[in-house]
Amino acid sequence: TAADVLAKIKDANAEMRSLFLNSLGHVGDGGNDYGLIVRAFEPAITLVDRSDNAGSTQIRSHADGAIWFLRDVTNDMSIGHSDNTTTKVFVKFTLGGPVFYNNSSAEIGRITSAGFVGAGSGLTGVNADKLGGLSKSSFLRTDAGNYKIRMGSDASGNFDGLIFDDATNVFKFIADQADDVEFAYGNIHAGRLRLNATNDLSLSSTAHAFQIGRTDDYNLGMDNNEIQARRNGVGYGLYLNSDGGNVYVNGSRVATDASSISDVRLGAEVQTLFAIDTGVTTWYRAATGFVLTGVRIHWQYADDVMSGYKSRPIQKFINGSWVTIAQV
Repeated sequence: TAADVLAKIKDANAEMRSLFLNSLGHVGDGGNDYGLIVRAFEPAITLVDRSDNAGSTQIRSHADGAIWFLRDVTNDMSIGHSDNTTTKVFVKFTLGGPVFYNNSSAEIGRITSAGFVGAGSGLTGVNADKLGGLSKSSFLRTDAGNYKIRMGSDASGNFDGLIFDDATNVFKFIADQADDVEFAYGNIHAGRLRLNATNDLSLSSTAHAFQIGRTDDYNLGMDNNEIQARRNGVGYGLYLNSDGGNVYVNGSRVATDASSISDVRLGAEVQTLFAIDTGVTTWYRAATGFVLTGVRIHWQYADDVMSGYKSRPIQKFINGSWVTIAQV
């Protein structure tokens, strides 16, 4: 019974092993059926009282003097003064609403689902919508119709800094209203690109100034005065595809299509013999595209007579084959 419980509480040496409270009332409301109440008026539970006696601290339940308490009023949990209103609350947590320090009328620090943090009205645009959700992310968000997020200074009248344009998904570095560098859709756009690394290019180097391609696969490396085609640390062929245009080296045009001649040679030697005792003067000519490489001399009737010759074709290497040149 209630009388038994009170008797055990008054007895300092008594041991109370269990206490069952079956009331349906709520602590801190105005009803009459309370399960357990430790309070004077408000707050429901009061600890560490601000005593009226200077230099002393008491623990007591008091309506007007509590320094610290937890209170549930209209879905608010507050830590601060015992006043029933929110004007003297130091820290307040509102279910589904804001968390702020000091009080609701003088917001020194505030975080709300509306999206701002800081003194007074705060820094707008810091979105905390997802802090209680699965993503738990923080991001900068623009208002409808204002798609640019700026980071920088416009004191000179011209904006200098960074801009993200949510409407076009473009990230820019801006200097005096000029788009110096722009990142968009996986591409980098810039007026100039200067690389100052001085490391030498080699088959295995990785610190050279510029490279296209993966180091462990096909790549084209470049330093201050060298270009090298490589494949995973091994030299590889460098292909210049002109697609009908011309390639110039040191001011001279270098043909790159399949019709260009890459080499010239003399072909296999051919021997031609003929009779000398005919009494007729005759011309013997080498075949088309051939040049004379040897003559056979025969002595007859105290005179030197040619009785044969050898020749070789002039050949060009074109489109992967050796071809004998034509003759006018």
